[in-house]
Amino acid sequence: MLKRLIDLALAALALMLAAIAIRAISLGVDFADAWQFPILVAAPVLIACGIAFSFRRSPQLRANLALLAFTSAGAVWSLEAVLQARPDPPPPSLEDVARARGAAFDGREAEQVALDLRAEGVHAYVTVPANTLRNPAERGGANIRINGRHVIPLANVRNRVVVHCNEGGRFTVFQTDERGYNNPPGLWTQPVDIAGIGDSFVQGACVDSSETLLAGVRRSVPRTLAVALDDFGPLSMLGALKEYLPATRPQHVFWFYFEWNDLRDLSRELAVDILREYMSGPAAQQLEANAAAIDTALLAFIDRELAAYTGPRKPAAPFPRSRRGAIVEWIKLTRLREAFSLDEMSTRVQLCCDLRAFESILREAKTTVESWGGQLHFVYLPAALRYQRPMSRVLDDAIRARRRVLRTVGNLGIPIVDVHRDFTAAGDPARFFHGFRSHYNPEGYRVAADAVLRHLERSR
Repeated sequence: MLKRLIDLALAALALMLAAIAIRAISLGVDFADAWQFPILVAAPVLIACGIAFSFRRSPQLRANLALLAFTSAGAVWSLEAVLQARPDPPPPSLEDVARARGAAFDGREAEQVALDLRAEGVHAYVTVPANTLRNPAERGGANIRINGRHVIPLANVRNRVVVHCNEGGRFTVFQTDERGYNNPPGLWTQPVDIAGIGDSFVQGACVDSSETLLAGVRRSVPRTLAVALDDFGPLSMLGALKEYLPATRPQHVFWFYFEWNDLRDLSRELAVDILREYMSGPAAQQLEANAAAIDTALLAFIDRELAAYTGPRKPAAPFPRSRRGAIVEWIKLTRLREAFSLDEMSTRVQLCCDLRAFESILREAKTTVESWGGQLHFVYLPAALRYQRPMSRVLDDAIRARRRVLRTVGNLGIPIVDVHRDFTAAGDPARFFHGFRSHYNPEGYRVAADAVLRHLERSR
């Protein structure tokens, strides 16, 4: 009887492991993923095969396997209980970090800063990130319509004072240029040598306009444009390139890739029909021709947001967990799966990392830039998490994709600037950030700008 129970338990375990592998493959776990594929596909298949092979051997071997499985399960669920009893403390806030080094920290929110500036006679606005611009109204987005047509702006309002962000102690406040970007006025009316396409890191969060990455490049190459916005993903970057750069025909276009969220942003952008049109066509929205109407709609949207602002947002209260909920989490190994980045796989595979689409976008960008005789360059920007929590190089989906991203770019023949190498060579990469998961501080932007300039000198 005992032998039969052991055989049934081992057979059930083998079937469960096979189901885990089949589900992972059906979700899209990639063979090239050096973390998820071995754990979710290779290991379950090998163990299931080992169990199947044991049925051709002695009953004693199967008894030993059952004992090993039982003790391993006990150790795993015991570890889950420990993780549930001792959750990780939250990281220090940016305000804590600033005050620890003796710096004052402006604790206001961007909306309050804009309202205070208005009270002083400066008609200020707040920046609008790209994810808000592309979202419909029911999801809190701008939902701009011009002549009955839905339009997704790829820039802030033009020629306005905007409040951006604060990570180092004081807010970034700058005046947008003739296209709505963070550049000195007048650059769009002359030939351009360099254009940088990117997200908030290229826009200059959260430092003074004189300390941004492109400002550092501009000190050596004055005719340098930043075409960037918060939450720009690869499709939005391609759209901005096609909408605005053919008129300036820059000799060098630098595509700035931020490793922590660009591929996640791409997954969201691919769901937007208007943005997908940029993968195979020209300036699909004719944004420059509709700039005045877009500004009017954006200004009205921001004014409504500021009018609705009622003060600092309170942090969400933690969701109370019942005893039954805690038991369910323990059975499902919730904390352990989170620790090994194996939770919510169906959602995460959808969000990261569509390298085939990314390759198509880069190929289209390269073709577009070369059509006017320019050259496309690729700049790899590392995330703070890479250095602050080294296991993120294994556990974080997008950071783990580094080698595959660089191989994709290299196969397209696009020259690469790897800022990660420069940060590492400096000895202590963590010092280039304001704090946990932050943007670069002025020193980090300077190192990145120097890497771009050295690459440009070599390419010349």
